[in-house]
Amino acid sequence: MIGGVSGDMLLGAMVAVGLDLDELQVELDKFPDRGFRLEKSLVNRGGLEATLVDVVLDDEGGRKRTWDDFYSSIASSTLEDSDKRGIKKIFDALAEAEASAHGGEAGTTHLHELGTVDTLVDVASTVIGMRLLGVEKIHASAFPVGTGSSSSSHGSMGATSIATAAIYKASGAPVRAGGKQPIGEAVTPTGAAIVASLAEFFPVEFTADRIGYGAGQRNPEGHANVVG
Repeated sequence: MIGGVSGDMLLGAMVAVGLDLDELQVELDKFPDRGFRLEKSLVNRGGLEATLVDVVLDDEGGRKRTWDDFYSSIASSTLEDSDKRGIKKIFDALAEAEASAHGGEAGTTHLHELGTVDTLVDVASTVIGMRLLGVEKIHASAFPVGTGSSSSSHGSMGATSIATAAIYKASGAPVRAGGKQPIGEAVTPTGAAIVASLAEFFPVEFTADRIGYGAGQRNPEGHANVVG
């Protein structure tokens, strides 16, 4: 996680190593939700060429959704059962983190930034993409804690949001605070929930078969905002 991680960065990285967006769209059409399209472009982040995938929403896609809406959509989809379980596991991690951060029972908190269909698309695309690519395991580095501050509908806070920190605590995922750090919110709650739910965190030796970078929306000076 060179520059951090978010749902769209993970999707971009998967497309960069061969995930076909048309094949992915066929699977995403198995949800009852509509109102979005996927757009791919090549961008530069620092000295790296990376794939940026935008989830572009129309009015229906931008409609605010509740936790119940998301869980109902997962349950009523015609995806494979293994995909449904993986997607639900990530949403459970998000719901528990939001409850820990803002109080209340898991699945009852009000959704702000997470409350549109792109959250479902980001989460589902990673789970579905792993299956389409034939990926059985993800090995991840420690999450970067980031420096400076970030802002949301809740106001200004540290680079690591309360919900993201709650995911680190609940999952036991490693976080690195030393060395050069990305500035601002490097890891979103969605990105943290996906990686913490699906990845293994321990040193691994491997032979590279394909290399790809998924780009974040920002292009800051000083670090490459990508996940590899």
